[in-house]
Amino acid sequence: MTVAPAPSGGWTGLAEVTPVTSAEVSPSVALRASTFEPRTDTDIRIGTAGQKLLPLSVARVPARREWDRLPAVTELGPVAWPPVPIRSERLVLREPEARDRAAVIELLASPEVGTYLGGPRPRDELERAMPGAPSRRPGLFIVDLDGAMIGQITLTKETGHLRQAAGKAELGYLFLPQAWGYGYAAEACAAALDWFAGALPGEPVVLATQTANVRSMRLAAKLGFTEVERFEAYGAEQWFGMWSSVTPSG
Repeated sequence: MTVAPAPSGGWTGLAEVTPVTSAEVSPSVALRASTFEPRTDTDIRIGTAGQKLLPLSVARVPARREWDRLPAVTELGPVAWPPVPIRSERLVLREPEARDRAAVIELLASPEVGTYLGGPRPRDELERAMPGAPSRRPGLFIVDLDGAMIGQITLTKETGHLRQAAGKAELGYLFLPQAWGYGYAAEACAAALDWFAGALPGEPVVLATQTANVRSMRLAAKLGFTEVERFEAYGAEQWFGMWSSVTPSG
């Protein structure tokens, strides 16, 4: 993640972020800096298990024609991107848009969201780092409720921040505090996992969180993640689980 480890990990409805400049190619919590074309601005990085919260993103938003030219093979694998918006009972998972900027800043500046992620980022710093729309990238979904952003979800591979997750797709999520308690995180993550299962059948998804993060532990269980191991990292006990769309044969 290119930042010093901090006692963090997991989500509270949450996420982890870290600044990455164009010269950096080391892994970040959720996406490798080397995955995209070099940029001079910062990029949002959302992940799970534990590094210092926030960095923030925003870089230029690629023109639609650039994304239309994205190759079918992304860091996730042979996945067409962007997909059509994913709709669940109450929510829509879509690409970031300019109208999401204020909500992204609110999310990263939230003390509640940063509880298990090293703390919030100063709002003025976020404002400077994100002069325009949030950046887009394969695997990053905005969670939309009635036309407004309430959170973000990532499905990314090769993050490098945990050896246990190496080579596997990793689920990350964060939600605005006012969206907690309504089942939105479970609904949105389930929709994202369904999309992933259809795009890459049989591939597992992993998730890491602090055991102290009760909300995140509950969500992992509700989504069907099974415990693989527990370990110490970033000054706290971490929980590492795995999900698969393939039902084990009995």
